[in-house]
Amino acid sequence: MINVPTAGAGARIVIDSCILTNSNGNHVRTDGAAKIVSITNTIFANMGYLGRSNLGAGKGIDLRDATCDSMIVENSTFVNWQDRVIRHYNFSNPAAGTGPIHYLKFNHNTLVNGMSYHGLLSLGSMGKRALITNNLFIDPFSLGNDTDAVRQAEFLNHGEKDQFGGARMMWIFTSPNDTTIWTIRNNYYAVSDSGQKFYTEFAAAGVTGEGVPLSYHINRRIGIDSVTAFRKITPPLVLTRVPLVMNKLNRWYRSPTGGNKTKNTPTAAWNNSFDFDRRSWQYFHDTLNCAYPTTSVAYTGAQGGYPVGDLNWFPARKAAWLANPPVSVTASEVVPENFALSQNYPNPFNPSTKIEFTVPTESRVRLDIFDLLGRRIATLVDEQKIAGTYVVDFEGSNLVSGVYIYQLSSGTQILSKKMVLLK
Repeated sequence: MINVPTAGAGARIVIDSCILTNSNGNHVRTDGAAKIVSITNTIFANMGYLGRSNLGAGKGIDLRDATCDSMIVENSTFVNWQDRVIRHYNFSNPAAGTGPIHYLKFNHNTLVNGMSYHGLLSLGSMGKRALITNNLFIDPFSLGNDTDAVRQAEFLNHGEKDQFGGARMMWIFTSPNDTTIWTIRNNYYAVSDSGQKFYTEFAAAGVTGEGVPLSYHINRRIGIDSVTAFRKITPPLVLTRVPLVMNKLNRWYRSPTGGNKTKNTPTAAWNNSFDFDRRSWQYFHDTLNCAYPTTSVAYTGAQGGYPVGDLNWFPARKAAWLANPPVSVTASEVVPENFALSQNYPNPFNPSTKIEFTVPTESRVRLDIFDLLGRRIATLVDEQKIAGTYVVDFEGSNLVSGVYIYQLSSGTQILSKKMVLLK
């Protein structure tokens, strides 16, 4: 639908409040370097069609192996994809990597019903920063984890192997590096009863279920956060009104009389009766509803207690999120160069103030409040922090007026400043 050729280097693609549906190959593709690809408040639907292309088609955003300065995907919904939501991969030479995505923000999105033939987010080379946060995934890897050499052909750039020596499958992967700063938190997923039925049906044939969200490399990079980066919702979360999971297409692909586990579709074996639950654009405009019960853990599972997934399905909560985003302890999206502690503001204060500090590399950080006698009054932060700029709220309503010291420490580095509580 939207294509930037190689000669179109430096393109800016900004899509907001749209419905894009029914492309044979890719909804958005960049063969040349892009400055920004921004997708917000948009529905991407029906990615791929076997009547016109093969199973490697059907992508939301295809960056090929081109550089992208910033990719932002936020408050958007993806429904019915054959291949990948993001494809950024050098197929001809995986070891060489790709031009990097320098900054990725994939936040508050809902993803429903994906075959995920060659993965879900295939990110290629990455640059300075990547955030995958507050997203909801429902049946996102419906073809399942497998030892299928045809599918494994584009799970190569991470370099990880399964138990048989083939390329290991997972939802999200990248070419390894030790410099990208990853933030992966507050993501939830569910496998529907119908999706689980397909896994059970083909377990004896090598399908081992839903697979895993992250590569070993990304898990190592996010450390302890890997334990809770993705939380499975059981019993399965049921959305209000969405298309059926694509079991017909998945069964056809594995059938010896159907796709027979080949990527390039045998024309004689295919007809529309095997298609996924394809709906018209009117359905996505008028009928699709990815809201879920407010009693679900997902409803308060995002940062700040907001619902996970695309907030457009909860208009009142989105309005609150826009008016009052989570700020109690927040990290900026620009990586700082120095360990620093700023003057609190306001100062003097009554009764609350904000303290800002920056961390240039991932490290354990402690922020303490002392009185003038050196007694510790409070500890505001004592945890591992990724590189970033943070703002912490301090409440002094239970303290007497006076001068206090706030101290930031990390390893051998210690910084202190004075602040005044004036009631």
